Amino acid sequence: MRLSVIVPFYNSAEFLPRLEKTLCSQTVPREEAGTKVEVIIVDDASRSEDQALLAKVSARNNWQLVTLAENLGPGGARNAGISAASGNYLVFLDSDDEFAPGALEKLADAVTKKPCDVLLFDFSIIDEGKAHDYTVLPEPPAQLDYVSTDYALAFARGGTCGKVYRRDFVREHNLGFGTGVRHEDTVLTKTALAWADKVAYLPESLYRYQIHAGSLVTDDSNSSLEASFQAFEQIRKLTTGRHPQEIEYVYIVEVIISCAMKFYPLKVTRSQARKLFLRFAVDYPSWAKNPYLKQSGIRYRLYAALAKRHSFLGLLTLSYAETVIRKILGRGH
Repeated sequence: MRLSVIVPFYNSAEFLPRLEKTLCSQTVPREEAGTKVEVIIVDDASRSEDQALLAKVSARNNWQLVTLAENLGPGGARNAGISAASGNYLVFLDSDDEFAPGALEKLADAVTKKPCDVLLFDFSIIDEGKAHDYTVLPEPPAQLDYVSTDYALAFARGGTCGKVYRRDFVREHNLGFGTGVRHEDTVLTKTALAWADKVAYLPESLYRYQIHAGSLVTDDSNSSLEASFQAFEQIRKLTTGRHPQEIEYVYIVEVIISCAMKFYPLKVTRSQARKLFLRFAVDYPSWAKNPYLKQSGIRYRLYAALAKRHSFLGLLTLSYAETVIRKILGRGH
């Protein structure tokens, strides 16, 4: 068993000590156990001073360093890592995040016991020192087990963390991250699940996603309504008509609800909202009848109901209320 850990790196020298610590604590036990860990760091055209520090740390730890001539963004950097990988399975780690102790050993054991195209697992978001636990699926199994591909495709969170991919499966279907700055991880998650024959789930929190001032999730500069449409078009193109009901639900969540949640932060006008409502209907005229909507949480159902009724004020109010609540709770996600 060989695991490839792919880490995109861009001007992140300040996080190198933590990155080195989390990777070293993972790789040594696995080498002793007979499972090899290949660490691939993809430098996404960082500043020269960051490149120099990264080269030094990579050499010290025998990491494979891939240096890009131009900045491709997180998706492009991860795709370069996929091309360089030689492991049986691919795991992704952001340069400012961490694995839980023993994470790689547990993931390797999981895909050995339950061979699969995609392994899902739980994660934590660390926001201002507070840990918030999340499941990749709303109703995960109680122990390591296979899950329905349809269910996983419809409901799995689209982010990078909480996923392991079989390398040969990814290459066979020419899968990769999207080309946009936003939602690039959702493109891989959803297209991989659409093509997967077997999906397994390990209900254990093994990834620690760090929220800080420089996190992409806290940066609205690249946020837009159009980004959701662009990412979904890549998903629709890559899935080539597979799982139509599930892909329609992906559109509802990743486009319709995603856009609706941004009404207040992006200061959407009534005119912009009207164009969005019409665009939703053109893309999927009967989206409100999708059977997966009934299985979604009340929050998503409320957003969907307001969007179905073209309720601009209702969506603006709900989006504003959620923004205020997140600020009160000190949670930026």
